[in-house]
Amino acid sequence: MSQDLKNTIHIKVGEEEVEVFMAFARLDGLSQLVGSVERVAEFDFNPEVRTEALALCLAPRTETGRAVGDWQVPETLAYEEAERLLDWIKEHVLGFFLRRLSRNLQLVRANKGTLLEVSS
Repeated sequence: MSQDLKNTIHIKVGEEEVEVFMAFARLDGLSQLVGSVERVAEFDFNPEVRTEALALCLAPRTETGRAVGDWQVPETLAYEEAERLLDWIKEHVLGFFLRRLSRNLQLVRANKGTLLEVSS
């Protein structure tokens, strides 16, 4: 996982350059697609997850974040650009899951005594 992971990425779709920002709502939606850290590879190997992830990042949206229309993967999206975007997505989602796991571990350790009391 990259230490210098950027919150924005620029992807070329045909002649147009699209900026994608990793807002929490987008990260949450992407995380829901795979559900857990063990399933992050589904962004590569599950066609439905892959297409939905691309849609979450590239589909036109209103100012409130709602998708506009029925989005399809554009014919002008080169596979190199799609793979670059998928790699960026995976790094963000994996980072999110690992940060949350680490924070939960810290929380359990900090409350170890109380947890032992209530479990006995």
